[in-house]
Amino acid sequence: MVRVRFLVMTLSLFAIPALASQRQDLPSVRLEFRLAEDALGNGLIESKVQHTGEKIYLHKEAVITNEDIIEAQMERFTKRKEVIEAVRALGINVDPDIDQESFQVRIRFTKSAGERMAKVTEQNRWKILAVLVDGKVIAAPQISAKISNEAIIIGGGGLGFTKQEAERLVSALNKK
Repeated sequence: MVRVRFLVMTLSLFAIPALASQRQDLPSVRLEFRLAEDALGNGLIESKVQHTGEKIYLHKEAVITNEDIIEAQMERFTKRKEVIEAVRALGINVDPDIDQESFQVRIRFTKSAGERMAKVTEQNRWKILAVLVDGKVIAAPQISAKISNEAIIIGGGGLGFTKQEAERLVSALNKK
């Protein structure tokens, strides 16, 4: 089975800024980064990745939560067309609007969270790091490099968030 996982972590993978305005009418969200496995193991929680349906098994403890975020920014996701073409080249049938505008969310960690993330990602290279929003797995990429101070989250199965999804996430993460 071909797995397509997308979550770009800055400072260590590839570089992909206007801070989104906070809106009081957007509901709060719960963000978590958790280690995950692709096989069931003792104490793991079965879950599915949104948009792909891929089954993964989450560790119980979160590595990063809302409290570990200093700032969140919404940015245009400029790689949508390339991602869709790459997925199609793998023989995977995707039929999204290739020209649809999409967004990513850049988050910056506290110093202690950045140190924790660096340690976890360094020790778990090539394992899965699941990103959960409100308890749902929105991305489950493999860790390919150490991540420390920042991360970019790309939702929508690697095709980006809608503007409303990105605004909601950024607004909730910036409320402290």
